Amino acid sequence: MLNLIDIPNANHGAQRGPGEIDLLVIHGHGEWVVDLNNDGGLGRGRIWHCTDWLRAIGLSVHAWCLPDGRIVREVDSWRKAFHARAFNRRSIGMEFAVPGVWTYDKLQRAWRTGHPAQLYTDLQLEAGVEWFRARAVEHDIPRAAASVRTHRQLDPGRKTDPGIQFPLESFVAEFTR
Repeated sequence: MLNLIDIPNANHGAQRGPGEIDLLVIHGHGEWVVDLNNDGGLGRGRIWHCTDWLRAIGLSVHAWCLPDGRIVREVDSWRKAFHARAFNRRSIGMEFAVPGVWTYDKLQRAWRTGHPAQLYTDLQLEAGVEWFRARAVEHDIPRAAASVRTHRQLDPGRKTDPGIQFPLESFVAEFTR
């Protein structure tokens, strides 16, 4: 049973209809973000919780999966969230929050190098699979490997998330089981 929290994000687009959604996107993000460039507009060096950070920079995702397995819903899955550029219209996105305080550069380095090796918790991976399965049923998305992609797979020249530490093969195997 999923532990759901609703924290709405007003950064979203139009309602989508049946048959328009065919893709589930896995993202990664620091649970706490250090704003070194004042991108959020409230001061250089401010530390933001991940759910507040996307709102501050004008982005959104359908849900967050926190390290303790709680799911934070931001945007109704029938609406377009702003998480994967050219794929927003046809996809549902979930951010997996990496425990700890991260700068953008530090998290990018971790994803590229694989250090530290363990960034995602078993609780959040289990909850993420369950949430993706529920969205697949709700939107008539096939429970097939082709229905799940990482942000990196969709935008390889620009994005690295959720990093090489994300156990994509076992996640997809569990999703399709």
